[in-house]
Amino acid sequence: MTWIEEIDLSMGGVGLSDTVFKLQELNTALSSVLFDGRYAGKPLYLDIEDEQLQEAGALLGISGAEFAQQAAAATGAVLASADKQEALYRHALDARRWLRTASDKPPPFVLMLAVLSMAANEMQGDAEFSANNYYERLFALTGISDAAEKSRV
Repeated sequence: MTWIEEIDLSMGGVGLSDTVFKLQELNTALSSVLFDGRYAGKPLYLDIEDEQLQEAGALLGISGAEFAQQAAAATGAVLASADKQEALYRHALDARRWLRTASDKPPPFVLMLAVLSMAANEMQGDAEFSANNYYERLFALTGISDAAEKSRV
């Protein structure tokens, strides 16, 4: 069981909540695009392009823009549910577990890394944020607006 599933159960869920299921569904779709063999033997960077979002969205019957929005919202819901150090620690545990099992399933953390990368990709000075303000961009992307939730991330 991944830590995301543990959080869901601790919040009273009877199995996977809609958000956790959506996160896993989106992770699988994006992983299917990224690990379909076209990048075999090449370095893979999680600087997700519009074309990759469109392909992943098409697997779920949605647009690339909808895929990005749903990925950001699901990631935000998970990030806001646990403190930052705990979230990152548990992702590291999931990564180790995934590596140890030599699973043929996609890594459970690809989508999370992609969303974090999407926020970093927006880091440039603008009227709203300074160029080095990563967290406010992450909050804007993921829809995290509550002060208590922000403090957990």
